[in-house]
Amino acid sequence: MTVSLETLSELERKLTISLADSEIQDEVNTRLKNLAPKVQIPGFRQGKVPVDVIRKRFSDKVRLEVIDELMKNALEKAIEGQNLKLTSYPKINLTSSPDKGDFSFEATVEVFPEISIKELENDQIDLIEAQVDEADVEDMIKKLLEQHKVWKDVERASQNADQLVIDFKGFVDNVPFAGGEATNFKVVLGEKRMIPDFEKGLLKRKAGQEFDMEVKFPEDYGQADLAGKEAKFEIKVHQVQEGDMPELTDEFATKFNIEGGVEALKKDIKENMHRELKKQVSQINRKNVFDKLIEANTVTLPQGLIDREIEELKHQMFHQVFGTKHHDNEVIPDFPRELFLEQAKRRVHLSLLYVEYVKKHSLNVDSKRLDTMIEEMVSAFENPSEAKEWYKTDESRLDDLRGLIMEETVMEKILEFAKPSLKKLNYRETMEIINSKNDGEA
Repeated sequence: MTVSLETLSELERKLTISLADSEIQDEVNTRLKNLAPKVQIPGFRQGKVPVDVIRKRFSDKVRLEVIDELMKNALEKAIEGQNLKLTSYPKINLTSSPDKGDFSFEATVEVFPEISIKELENDQIDLIEAQVDEADVEDMIKKLLEQHKVWKDVERASQNADQLVIDFKGFVDNVPFAGGEATNFKVVLGEKRMIPDFEKGLLKRKAGQEFDMEVKFPEDYGQADLAGKEAKFEIKVHQVQEGDMPELTDEFATKFNIEGGVEALKKDIKENMHRELKKQVSQINRKNVFDKLIEANTVTLPQGLIDREIEELKHQMFHQVFGTKHHDNEVIPDFPRELFLEQAKRRVHLSLLYVEYVKKHSLNVDSKRLDTMIEEMVSAFENPSEAKEWYKTDESRLDDLRGLIMEETVMEKILEFAKPSLKKLNYRETMEIINSKNDGEA
């Protein structure tokens, strides 16, 4: 076997591999010899078929089988011998006929880029620090009370904070559009769940009214085919309801399986908010740090990894739309690549840097930190010991937690070299940042 390596581009290589006919033929002869005792051909007893007959009948087929296996073995040895780290399976091109003589083929491969991590020395990175204060807890309790309003029908015209039960059907250019129709739909005026023109058109309406409403979708509306468009809605109002807010009492606390009344409810709410806040703050800070790492480290991204990431993102979107259950015969729609390209590039870029950073600093997951994380997570469960067992007996769940800890470990190591700029926020301010980011992504 002979191997030559050619560099086509920064990440693309071409291997040219030649197999000597003698090597191929030796293996063909061995297999034909092993085949002889097993062959059954009319006119000959089993095991007594002449070699020339066996060769004439089977040599072409056996030669193709031999070449196929020798190609695989030769390719593996060539990749290993040239110390190539591939991002995807090679593209094979046959450069000679397999029928006779020496055999050669080309394998075009894409390799991982060589990365030398640049530390964020003295780079300023914006981080946030947040806490849950009593005002945040009171706001959350107010929301809980709002969610448990008792709605009662009223005969008057609708006003802000009322709930309406309606049917609606929307048209753009007199054509119904997807998602523009619902029956017995509940909307609370002032919650801003609907576009502004729609909510405004529902004010001063009474039960039993039927009317048409002209609206304009905002320019930044999340559904691109409706953004900035004018539309007409046919509306029927079934009910106008006024909300009766419950009082904050020990009895109200029992709705949440809380023993100990109002004070115990406040304590439980604060603990849950603290857990959520800690999780979200860590997520925001990690993103800010990793964005800076990407910015400081330019890398040529392998197309094979980008393509694979796009397919994974398509798969994720499929399950977001059609449900989380996986099936063997799933048919993923051919979503436009452009929807996922930038996200795929960022994921690949960060993944390459992340792996190299872990290797550079020999970072590992601290087992004590894993135990602490599990303790914090299970404290929110009704039966913490059962929840702990649920985590610890499933390696995939443990791997998820280890991955999260490693991300935090990498972030902390990066910050040893950088200049963090800390901004202190409360719960509400932090959640506004998160919601604004989510809206931007949509």
